[in-house]
Amino acid sequence: MGKQVYIIHGYGASPSNHWFPWLKEKLIADNHQVSVLHMPNSSDPKKEEWLKTLANKIKNLDNNAYFVAHSLGSITLLNYLEQLDPLLGFGGFILVS
Repeated sequence: MGKQVYIIHGYGASPSNHWFPWLKEKLIADNHQVSVLHMPNSSDPKKEEWLKTLANKIKNLDNNAYFVAHSLGSITLLNYLEQLDPLLGFGGFILVS
């Protein structure tokens, strides 16, 4: 079984912008499960709304969970992970500025 990859867009973006669809396609072709999260109000983001979205969408945080985050999505992911107590192990992340 493949990995579960969560792709988190940034400020002013959506799941269909930039390189997100391309990356999703490549990861699915390699037999991974991929969720490109839709972050609310990306042109006027609210920290608590974005954190709530991650809390609602990230289902199983384990060694098979990976994250690719861009721009404000990177900061949001780090804030989300910081709040977890205890912070469970996960596969890893790639942050793109």
